[in-house]
Amino acid sequence: MDTKSVGVYGQSTYHVNDKLSVTGGLRWSRDKRSLVSSNGTYLVDPNSTAIVSFLCGFPAQGCPNARSGSFDGVAYTASIDYKINRDVLAYLKTAKGFRSGGFALRGIAAVPASLLPFAPEIVYSYEGGIKSELFDRKLRINLATYYTHTTNKQISTLVAQNNAIVTVASNAGAVDIYGAELEVTALLGGGFQVNATAAYTKPKYASFIDFNNFDRSHEPFQLTPRWTASLSPRWHGDVGSGKLALQTDLVYQSSQFNYPQGFYQDSSGVYHDSENGAVTSAADVAGYNFANVDKEHVVINANATLTVLDGKLDLTLWGKNLTNLKDYVSSLTLPALGFGRGILREPRTYGMTATVRF
Repeated sequence: MDTKSVGVYGQSTYHVNDKLSVTGGLRWSRDKRSLVSSNGTYLVDPNSTAIVSFLCGFPAQGCPNARSGSFDGVAYTASIDYKINRDVLAYLKTAKGFRSGGFALRGIAAVPASLLPFAPEIVYSYEGGIKSELFDRKLRINLATYYTHTTNKQISTLVAQNNAIVTVASNAGAVDIYGAELEVTALLGGGFQVNATAAYTKPKYASFIDFNNFDRSHEPFQLTPRWTASLSPRWHGDVGSGKLALQTDLVYQSSQFNYPQGFYQDSSGVYHDSENGAVTSAADVAGYNFANVDKEHVVINANATLTVLDGKLDLTLWGKNLTNLKDYVSSLTLPALGFGRGILREPRTYGMTATVRF
């Protein structure tokens, strides 16, 4: 693989007065990418494990196979900041982002779509919010809402071909994402502090016609829970000749798909295999998704740190996943091979860490 990237950019902020500021930025980028690959299959003698021969994945073109292309785009940012007072800032921001196009690494001639370049992904974002530090900086509240519109969303699809897996990288039509985020930090006195966050994310394919010309716009998003939240109470203070800090983290997440579902629903609610469009029963879908869905849960972690020797030594006792939660954190679903697997979260874990400063 070889990539050459050139970019020209600039950004400036103009302070209209003590309260109002305006920022603008612009960037032009060009990427030139080339890929030389020898994708294929090794045939091995099962008695000696010696390689007998290599079947090239590009019978017409031959191995190695070379592909190249150039991709360019313009990105920008523009924002307005207004200081309501010395403790509260309100802002509005819009931006355009550019993600370069390229080629799938695992393409073969038997799946022509896997050899085609995928186009640059373009994202338009709109955001507004408030940042504040109140009560003599004892309370911080940051709130943001946003909307993003993505065109040519880059999507990778695994395709089974002759009992082998090929990656097809293509572009989904358009994606809309709505969301909001809240962050709160409170200093309560006596060494107590509370950090809390909450976020809401709602993504939706505005259009998704894949390389097989299947409409997959009803397909759920990967690794995108609708709700997330966290609560982290903390205490720190002097203990004898040292300092002690105690913290607990409670992290909430609503259910999500760990991997693209492998199926999509048409407008009438019928399930289809994402690879070949074949009608699939709801029971089969439920079976494949058993380990593909990370269900709603709360993870609890905690730690205690003792600092001694004038800050030169930290001794930390920590515990992760204290309730020994057994949810699926990673999945791979390949209906065309009759295969699906899930990986469980690491079990309850304890440990101690020592940090020495010289």
